[in-house]
Amino acid sequence: MTNEALTLPEIFKIDAVTSVHEQLDALLSNESPLEVSGESVTSVDFCALQLLAATQATLVQQGTSIVWQDISEALRDAIELASMTDLLGVSK
Repeated sequence: MTNEALTLPEIFKIDAVTSVHEQLDALLSNESPLEVSGESVTSVDFCALQLLAATQATLVQQGTSIVWQDISEALRDAIELASMTDLLGVSK
């Protein structure tokens, strides 16, 4: 079965967290790796990063993790700034 990927919004901030959380809930039910595309993200805040961290924690409890398809420089920089590269499985 092919995993459905989650595409993060261009502006991934607190205003988008509820919508992304709803999408994540639907995707987390199959207990397989979660494919995430963050290539279109141009702006991100810590609230959005917290959602990704909580999602990763849930996935680890299920024995899996986030699989990044693509990641924008803005998202990678924010993850590094928040010291979440290891937690979120993002290479430096």
